[in-house]
Amino acid sequence: MSKIEHEKIKLLPLNMDQIRLSGQIVSSQQKKSITFTAQQIKYLELMQNQNSISEISNTFLKQGKLVSFTQIKELIIFLVQEGLIENPTFINYLHQKTVSDSKSGFFENLFKQEKQASDVSAQIRQVPFFRSLPPEITELFLAHHRVVHCPSDVKVCQAGQFQRSLLCVLEGSLSVYKRSIQGEMQHTADISAGSVFGETGFFLNQARTADVITTSESLIVKFKYVPEIFDPLIQKEKAQSLQKRIWLIHALLASDLFNGLPDDCFDSLIYAGNLTPLKTNTLVFAEGQRAESFFIIIQGNVQVLQNQKIIRHLSQGDCFGEIALLLTGGLRTAAVVCESDCLLLEISAQKFYQLLGDNLFLACEFEKISTKRVQADQLRRR
Repeated sequence: MSKIEHEKIKLLPLNMDQIRLSGQIVSSQQKKSITFTAQQIKYLELMQNQNSISEISNTFLKQGKLVSFTQIKELIIFLVQEGLIENPTFINYLHQKTVSDSKSGFFENLFKQEKQASDVSAQIRQVPFFRSLPPEITELFLAHHRVVHCPSDVKVCQAGQFQRSLLCVLEGSLSVYKRSIQGEMQHTADISAGSVFGETGFFLNQARTADVITTSESLIVKFKYVPEIFDPLIQKEKAQSLQKRIWLIHALLASDLFNGLPDDCFDSLIYAGNLTPLKTNTLVFAEGQRAESFFIIIQGNVQVLQNQKIIRHLSQGDCFGEIALLLTGGLRTAAVVCESDCLLLEISAQKFYQLLGDNLFLACEFEKISTKRVQADQLRRR
């Protein structure tokens, strides 16, 4: 399916002079006038000139103006409902994205009853990591897999062991534990349905780096490393890249925000930005600082402070830094400090805006988060 964000919008002829004058369009479906904001009228003008959503976003950003993706989405939904957009892909796309398309719902329904081998293979192909691979590589994995049912509280990986296999969770949940400098086992991450783990052993032929224990009854697919098959495909640089991709997917699937995104938005995030490791107590950015990037927590925990007071804690899968880029003209409204060693996905401001312009539904979700956080900050100051 074509991505609507890059498709030239084809509108039926509109009386733009009348719309500018009244700020309204009479709805043929609801039999009443619909009032637009001044900004939506500007979006409509650009749509009338067959600009795409991405081009509209870029036009405003080049002028140093922020875009309301929520208002663009509302405008497009209205135009589709009124039959004023001629692009059939818009109708199909919006229908599919408003129907339940969340990965949590997708995985909840997996394996409620015993599946045939062909069904298992189809489900594996829809796992984000395998979906991101070339199809021929995915088929090689599928030729060397077996399905394992695991009860709760089973250790499926043990730190220090050499096990050259890759594991994929189709149902259930697991926790990751690593030993601290003091020798204590610490919970560092969670693994949910759709995640892949064991990548260090499989891709890099290194000992397991952590204990992984099931926290519920789980259905796990085990992929065996076959040297004559995978050796020619896996070079060290590529292996490290694949490992980082798996870490990203873990974090996105752990997030209520990201795990329910349409597939195209979800996959775009996997390739966005750079992974930035930071040590405990590192200042990520200061309150009042000029914003240059947006962050998603891949591993670790951070605390958010205003006037040197902690206002929230964030962990794996949470994001921060979007308020300055979307609402406050580029100034940080809070400071962020690492509570533990962290691995962050850092997306530059330019890439962030490009990502939003290319993924309308993702952009609207970020706007919701930033608006809620600003409202919470305002209530806190009262």
